[in-house]
Amino acid sequence: MGENAKRISDKKEVKIGTCVDMWNIRFDQLGEVEYEYRTDDLIWRIPMPDEDGTKPGDYQVGLVHDNYIPWQLKIDIDNLDKAPVVNTKGFFQMWDQRMGLVASVTCHHGLKLPKSSESAQFFWSGKKDVLHLAFLNNTSKELLIGVQCRMCKNRWVYGWNEIGHLIKSVWMRLRLFRQCNEYWFGLHPEETGRTFVYSDERPSCFIHQASENRTVHITSDGPDSYRLDCNGRTEKEGSWEQVRNEFIVRYMRGSEGRDMKERYIEGKK
Repeated sequence: MGENAKRISDKKEVKIGTCVDMWNIRFDQLGEVEYEYRTDDLIWRIPMPDEDGTKPGDYQVGLVHDNYIPWQLKIDIDNLDKAPVVNTKGFFQMWDQRMGLVASVTCHHGLKLPKSSESAQFFWSGKKDVLHLAFLNNTSKELLIGVQCRMCKNRWVYGWNEIGHLIKSVWMRLRLFRQCNEYWFGLHPEETGRTFVYSDERPSCFIHQASENRTVHITSDGPDSYRLDCNGRTEKEGSWEQVRNEFIVRYMRGSEGRDMKERYIEGKK
């Protein structure tokens, strides 16, 4: 069953999802549409920075294309709690058009090979990760982050404290931290907020001197009240935009750091 909503900006009726899967709108875009069936435990499009500016109803169906998982969706598989993943097997199909042969293969989500037998042998050949960030899930307790296997399409959910530190893209990690934290305070205003942790290692300018390791925390005392600390020293307090921008200027480097500075500091699109 398709889920439609009226987009406020142009009064156009658009499709935002199917049943509980709102793949065509982000959770933080609910204020941009008129949609009466708002409830907990729906699946929402994950807010990739590369898709910023897309209106509700205008997203492409999939997140992963052409055998490539975007950097912003990658997670540290080696340190992920694999218990729920390992306990859920799936299936995917392999086919050979020369013979017209299709094989249904047990999927272990890239964590191990299917079991070989007399009929089929399995080996790695350029092994790739197939688990990636896929969606957000608004529950009655907290905003959960969804992981999906791109082969068999099985899904799992994790809380911020379980997966936040394993998100490889710092840009995506910052974004999901803020959303999960604000959602948490909306449900639990008297409790402690979530914490963003970033390990900053900078090589020394001197050959005989060890590199400098710094642990950066962003914490929150309430909605839109944040603090940036480095090795226990407070460097900035203020709104999310103020603290985020201070973090970007001080710690972000590489191509992702350049893109974030252009977007948030220099005001470029």
